[in-house]
Amino acid sequence: MAARWRVEARFGKKADASRLLKRWARTVGVAAGVSRDRFSVCSGYVGGKESALELRVDGFRSLGEVDAFLCGVPRREHVEWAREFAACVVDGSPEWIVFGVEGVDDAADEEHDGGAVQDRNVGLVGAMTNAVVSPKSDVPVSVEVDLDFDEAALVPGTTLPDGRIVVEDWKGDPMVINPGDRMPRF
Repeated sequence: MAARWRVEARFGKKADASRLLKRWARTVGVAAGVSRDRFSVCSGYVGGKESALELRVDGFRSLGEVDAFLCGVPRREHVEWAREFAACVVDGSPEWIVFGVEGVDDAADEEHDGGAVQDRNVGLVGAMTNAVVSPKSDVPVSVEVDLDFDEAALVPGTTLPDGRIVVEDWKGDPMVINPGDRMPRF
């Protein structure tokens, strides 16, 4: 997984904002338990906003690790740093986004059966019943769940038929994230 902290720099302040993001990674980020080599700073160049900046943290194995990182941010140091950083970014633009990262090797995610790709979630379909789909989208509005399904069938990285996502918690056990759930902020 990768956590991305996206911000929009104020006009004329992009270099300062980039410098401060790098300082945050070297000081506050390292104090939160992540080594310097896992951080990178990206900036808008072609095909996006020129004012866009992103601090990327790679190498998380689960949402639990992301949560532990965010909870480990030393508040006093972050607040002191943020006072200077606030003058460089557009109010309301900072946001954390967490992405799953997967390789693209030949058969990592696909099993072929006569040329057709089988869905990784097939084993979970039997656990869900009577999904009602909204006429405006393909997202189920309400779902009746069979509570006697086998929790061993929950595979981190899959999406349940009702739109919930299975991830790993901080212990590495399967955990279901509902649509609309939000990550904690520090």
